[in-house]
Amino acid sequence: EVIFGGLANTMRRMIVEILRPVVSKHSQYKVLELGAGTGISGSILERNFENFEIQSTDLSAEYIEFARQSRSDSQIKFSTEDASKLSYLDSTFDICFHVFLLHEVPTKTRQDILREQIRVLKPGGYGIVLESLQLGDKPHLDEALRDFPKKYHEPFYKSYIEQDLTKQLKDLSVEILDIKHRLLSKAILFKKP
Repeated sequence: EVIFGGLANTMRRMIVEILRPVVSKHSQYKVLELGAGTGISGSILERNFENFEIQSTDLSAEYIEFARQSRSDSQIKFSTEDASKLSYLDSTFDICFHVFLLHEVPTKTRQDILREQIRVLKPGGYGIVLESLQLGDKPHLDEALRDFPKKYHEPFYKSYIEQDLTKQLKDLSVEILDIKHRLLSKAILFKKP
C-alpha cells in the first residue's frame, strides 16, 4: 500500500471487473490463487462472487498463516504451495489467478509459474494475470517504470518490464480475451483451449 500510495486495492479489483463478463451466476467455480500473500485478492473475489470455491496458496508459510488468521470468517482454503511447482493435478481448476507475483521472481520462474497456471486449468478455464505495467503499455509511464527498481528493492522488476507478457502467454497457446490497464497495473484474461 505504501508503494502504491494506498491504491493497490483499486488495482486488485480489476480481477473482478475482468472476470464478471465471463462467469455465470448459475455455475460453481473452483478457483486457485497463486502467491496470495496476505489474502486480500482472494477476499475481494469472495466478496464479489458467491459461487467461487477459492483455494489461496503462497510459498511463504508465514503469509499463509497471517491470511488464515486475518480472514478467519472466510470460506477460503489456504495452503502453502510453490507456484512454479504446484502439487495439483492437471485440469483441476476453472479459474487460476495471481496478483503482483511475476515481477517478484526471476525470468525462468516466471515462465514456470505461467506454465503451471495453465496446466492446472481445465480446458476452457480462465487465467488472470494482474501485474505491473510493462514498457510500452503506457509509453508516458515508461520512465517511471524504469525508475521503480532504483527506488525500491525489486531485483527482478527490470527483466519483467522488458519481457512482453502478452506474447509470452500467446506462446503458451492460450487465447487472450481481454487486457485492461488501470493506474500502474494491467490485468490480462486468457482462456485455456
